[in-house]
Amino acid sequence: MHKKTVDSERNLLIESVDNYNSTETVQSNNERIYLTWENISAHVDVKALAPSSPGFSGTLKKHLGLNYMQTKKQLLYNLSGYAIPGNILAILGSSGAGSAMLRMKSTISDSDRYTRVQEVIATLDLERCQNTIIGIPGKLKGISGGELKRLTFASVILNDPQLLIIDEPTSGLDSHLAKSIVYTIKKLALSGKTIITVIHQPTSEIYSLIDSICLLVGGKQAYFGVRDSAIDMFSSLGRQCPNNYNPAEYYLTQLASATSSNGNSKQDNSEFIVKCVETFQQSTYNQLLMETITDIKQISYNELSFAVKYNEFISSESQKESELDYESNFFRQMKWLLWRAFKSGARDPVRTTNLLSKLVIVAIIYGLLYFQITKTQEGVQNMNALSLNIINSAIRACTLVVVLTIPLDCRQVFRDYRRRLYSVHAYYICKVITDLPYFIIMSWVFVTIVYFMTHMRNYFLLSAVIIILTISGTAFASVVAALSSTVETALLYVLPSQQVFLHVSGFFINNASIPSYVLWLQFISIYYYGYSLVLILQWANVSHIKCDSSGPCFRNGTQILRYNDIPPHHFTFYLYMHATLLVQYRSTDIDQYWYYTYNMMIISVIDDDMMMCGNDNK
Repeated sequence: MHKKTVDSERNLLIESVDNYNSTETVQSNNERIYLTWENISAHVDVKALAPSSPGFSGTLKKHLGLNYMQTKKQLLYNLSGYAIPGNILAILGSSGAGSAMLRMKSTISDSDRYTRVQEVIATLDLERCQNTIIGIPGKLKGISGGELKRLTFASVILNDPQLLIIDEPTSGLDSHLAKSIVYTIKKLALSGKTIITVIHQPTSEIYSLIDSICLLVGGKQAYFGVRDSAIDMFSSLGRQCPNNYNPAEYYLTQLASATSSNGNSKQDNSEFIVKCVETFQQSTYNQLLMETITDIKQISYNELSFAVKYNEFISSESQKESELDYESNFFRQMKWLLWRAFKSGARDPVRTTNLLSKLVIVAIIYGLLYFQITKTQEGVQNMNALSLNIINSAIRACTLVVVLTIPLDCRQVFRDYRRRLYSVHAYYICKVITDLPYFIIMSWVFVTIVYFMTHMRNYFLLSAVIIILTISGTAFASVVAALSSTVETALLYVLPSQQVFLHVSGFFINNASIPSYVLWLQFISIYYYGYSLVLILQWANVSHIKCDSSGPCFRNGTQILRYNDIPPHHFTFYLYMHATLLVQYRSTDIDQYWYYTYNMMIISVIDDDMMMCGNDNK
C-alpha cells in the first residue's frame, strides 16, 4: 500500500477556493476535487499511571504526581476511503466579523461581495440576527448557540469552496435548522462540491440526504460505501434493521460497546463489533472501495483541479507564503479591518465607558489631593509627585487595554492569516490606527481634569507629552503581550517591567546616584524621559519659589531641575530620545506579531507530527 501521512486538520482541511465571480450560487465551470486516503493509522501520547513502587519512594512519587508514564493511545486503525464531487460522505461514530468581506477573492467587487453575503444570510436563515453582536460566552450576551453554529458554517461556504470538511454541522440545532443546514450541504454537493461531514446522530430525513457513509467503531472501519448497501451487510451478519427505523441510529446502536437494543450482552456485542470489522475487511464492499481509490488515482492529473495526496500536503510555510495569494488585496484588507475594528471597539464597554470612567475618577481624586499647588517648598514635592502619578496612571490605564486584548487578538490573527484573509502588516497598521484615537482621548481627558484642578503649567505641551508617553507605553505592552499566549502571562511580564522602569525615572532614586551597571535601564525607560519632560515643563523659567524656612530650600525652578540631574535645555533631546524609543517599540512590535504567527505555525506542525501514521507497505 502507499504510505500516507496524517498532517492533522491544518493539512486535511484544504480550503481550495475558486473565484466567486457573480452572484450565482453555482458556476458550471468550477474545478472539482477528488480526495483519497489509504491505510491511515494515528495515535497520540497520553499520560497513564505507572505501576506503584513499594515503600517510601512509591508514596512520595504518588504525592508529587510523578507516578505517571507516557503511553500511546491508538485513535485510527488502517482507514481507507475517498470523497468525490457531487456526493456527501458522512462519517458516523459514537461521540468522542468583517472577515466575510475578506474571504472572497480580490477580483470581486464590493457590491458582489455584499450580494453574496446577503444570499448566504438568507440561505441559512440568519436575517433576524444579522445586526446582532456575536457576544462572548459568560461575558457579553449575543447570538444563540444555534445561530453561532449557522454563522460559522456561513463563513465557510461564503467563498464557494470546492472541498468542505464539516464537523457536526447539526449539533446544537433544532430539527428545522438542522434540516436547513443539511439541505444547504446537499445543494452544495449537487453543484459539484466534495463534502465530508461528521454527524453523530442524524435523523432519518437527514440520513436520506447522505450519499456514502463511513462507520467507525473504536477507530476501526466497520463499513465504507454507498449508504443503502450498509443494510445488506448488517443483514448478512444477522442484524436486520427494522422497518420504519432510522438506519443510522440502528448502526450506531449495534456498534456500541454497551448493551445493544436487542438485548444482547455487552460481551456478545463486542464480539459482533470484531466480527463486523473483520467481515468488512474481507467483503466485496472493501474490495470495491480499494478499486475505486485506484481508479481515482489513475485519473489524469490534468483532469483534476487538485490531486489530493497527503504527502503533497507537507511543504514549508515559506513555500505556502510565496505560492498562496491573499483573498483580498492590501487596500481592501485595510478597509474592512478598519471597519471591523472601529465597530467592535465601539461595542466594547472596556474601551467606551468602563476604563474611561475609572480614569476620570482617578483624575478627580488627583485633582482633589493636589488641589491648586502653590510655588512653595511643599508645592515642589507635591508637583514632582503629581508629575510621576499622572504619567504612571495614564500609561497603566491604556496598557491594560492592550494586555487584555492582544493575546486573544493574536490567536484570531493567526487563524485568519492561515486562511489568507489578510496580512500581519495590514492587521497591525489597522490596529494602530484604531487604537490611537482612543488612547489620545483617554490621555487628553485625564490631563485636562488634573491640569485645571492643580494649576500645572504648559497645558498644550503637557497634553502632548502625556499622549506620546501613553502611546509609547502601549507600544511596549504590545511587544510583551504579542509574545504571551494568555492574558495572565502578559500581565506577569508587563507589570513588573513597568515597575522597574518606574523606579529609574528619577523620582525614587536621584539620576546622579543610579549605579553605572544598571544605568542602561534609564535609556530604555519611557518613565525616565517622560518624568524629565514633565518636570522641565513645570519648573523651567520659574524664577521664584517661596521659602519660609532658614534651612536649605529651592529658590527657583532651575535649582529643582539641577537637583534631579535634569538639564533645563534638554527638552528637545528628551523628546527626540523618547520618539526614537517609540519607533523602536513599534518596529519591534510588528516583528513580535510575525514571531507569534510563525511560532504558532511551528507549534501546529509539532502537534500534527505527534499524530504518527502507521501502515503496511505493498
